[in-house]
Amino acid sequence: MCAISNQPAHHIPFMYAFSDRPWRAGAIVHDLAGRLFAGAHIGQGFPGDEDNGEMSAWWLWAALGLYPLELASGVLRIGSPLFDDIRVDRGDGSSLRIRSRRSEPGARVLRRAGIDGVALDGAELPLAALAGDVELELDFGTDSAEALEKGGSTATDGTAWCQDLTGGTGEVIASAAVVGAAFLFDDGDPAGSGGVTLAEGEGAGWRFPEPRAVSDVTVTMVDAASSSSLRWEVIGVDGTWIPAPPTHVGDLPADRTTPFTLRSRVVTPAIRVRADAEVTIRQVEVFDLG
Repeated sequence: MCAISNQPAHHIPFMYAFSDRPWRAGAIVHDLAGRLFAGAHIGQGFPGDEDNGEMSAWWLWAALGLYPLELASGVLRIGSPLFDDIRVDRGDGSSLRIRSRRSEPGARVLRRAGIDGVALDGAELPLAALAGDVELELDFGTDSAEALEKGGSTATDGTAWCQDLTGGTGEVIASAAVVGAAFLFDDGDPAGSGGVTLAEGEGAGWRFPEPRAVSDVTVTMVDAASSSSLRWEVIGVDGTWIPAPPTHVGDLPADRTTPFTLRSRVVTPAIRVRADAEVTIRQVEVFDLG
C-alpha cells in the first residue's frame, strides 16, 4: 500500500526513509517539498489543511533539514536542508547556524555531521547540544556506501509514497480540439499555469506503454466545478472506452487538488477524463495504490 502524494501525512516520508534506508530521507524530503509546496500554478501552495499550521511546520523542518521523528525524545533526526546556509535567531538571543557542503548540487546522502567542530557518530542530534550559539556542519555526497547511517534493507513501518503514473514513460492523448493537453501532466510547469480547457464532450488522458493497474486519480481545477462535470474512463478489454466512476462525487474547489478512488481497481492501457460541461483543469495525476 502507498500514500497518495497529496495527503497531509507529514510523518510518512521520514518514518519510511529512516526505517528503511536513512540516507534516502534527504532526497525524499527535497522531492516532497519541491513537489507539494510548488505554488499556485499547480494549485498546491499547501498540500492539505493548513488551519493548524501543520503544513507550514513540516516545510520549516524540511528547510532546516531536521525533524522531531520521536516526539518528546529530546532528539532531532538530521536529513538534508533545503538551503546550504541557514541561521535561526532564537528568542534568548542565541543562534543556530546550519551549513551544508555538497559534493555536487544534488547531493543528499549525509556523510558527516558535526557541532562546532565535534563530529557526530550518527544522524541524531540531541537538543541539549543546541544550547547557546551553535554551528551545525553537514557534509553530503551521492554514494550511499558513504552514508553516515545506512539502515536496514526493508521498511518496517510507515507507508511508501507512490509516484504519479504519468511521471514515467507514456504519452498524452486528447480530443483534437484540446489545446496544450500536455500541461495537465507536467507537474507544475509555469507555462501551463492557465490550465487546459475541455469543452463539453472533450477529453484528455494518458496512455501507458503497456496495460497497468490504476486505482486512484487526482484533479486540480483552475475554476471551481462539480465532480459531476467530469467523467473518468479507461480502455476496456475490447479496446473501447468504458466508464471508471469514482467512489464519491462532490465539489471541485478552485486551486485545490482533489483525490478520487475508483470504484474498482482496473488494469488498462489508458485513462482519460472527459468533460460533461466546460471546465478548466490545471493538473491530473494517476496512481495505483494497490
